Amino acid sequence: MDPDVCPPDHDAKKLAFGSFITIGLLVSYLPQIAKIISIQSSEGLSVYFLFLGSIGMLGTVGNMALLQFPSVMCCAKWTPWLCFENTLGLTQVTVQTACFMTCTLLYYVYFPPAKKHRLLPATDPADPPAIKLSYQWKHSLRLAGTVVVYALLVFIAASVILTRSNGGRDMRAAELFAGFLGLLAMVTSFLQFFPQILHTWRAKSVGALSIPTMLMQCPGSFLFVYSLSIQPGASWTSWLPYFVSGTLQGMLLVLSIWYSYHEPHEMLIDEEESRQPLLEEEGDADGSA
Repeated sequence: MDPDVCPPDHDAKKLAFGSFITIGLLVSYLPQIAKIISIQSSEGLSVYFLFLGSIGMLGTVGNMALLQFPSVMCCAKWTPWLCFENTLGLTQVTVQTACFMTCTLLYYVYFPPAKKHRLLPATDPADPPAIKLSYQWKHSLRLAGTVVVYALLVFIAASVILTRSNGGRDMRAAELFAGFLGLLAMVTSFLQFFPQILHTWRAKSVGALSIPTMLMQCPGSFLFVYSLSIQPGASWTSWLPYFVSGTLQGMLLVLSIWYSYHEPHEMLIDEEESRQPLLEEEGDADGSA
């Protein structure tokens, strides 16, 4: 690429701050991942929270990948450290998305067995009841399939646009699609926490939610917003979704602390019940574990 397109851009303070945020993102998810694994249940998590969060984060990764593509192309001329510094925004959103997707995967792995199946009464009293997949579990699987399809569509569309960008010199189409992905991420980020807030409020329990994770992520969200806003090529469509989600996560944190204080055990699970399928109405569409 033309040297004028790849001017050296080094800021030690910005690099240190961005690296700190990246490590903080990774560390902040560890308590949430550890809690789901330790209690062996995703009880208390809203599938719509995970679904909307997945859609939003995938969109933000696509947004940053498109906007920082010229910087990625410049990595051929830069040193590895300069490349890392100038593509740190993409690294940050990729790390956060990977961590969130891990939590989403654990939601399915540790989905409560009692809610995964339903019993159908046998027509003959002498026969055992039939066991079928519950509506709630099937609905959760459909949402997971939607996320996979969306990820593939974003990847294919972004790849086609970038191959026609003349090596990053003509970014008009890329910027338009990045703006669309950023706006979609903003909408899903705004909506994401409402299902979880509502579910936690109805359950009057923290469940599988990790308060330490939220304690780290709430202030960290606003630091992350600042870190993204100073990255080369980033626009308000890149950082606004995280500003909105950070604000709403603060509301969820307050609610979780309240219920944790009033319910010391946080999550009361009947072990025998959690291993037995329940009778369930086919029309139950709550969609939360």
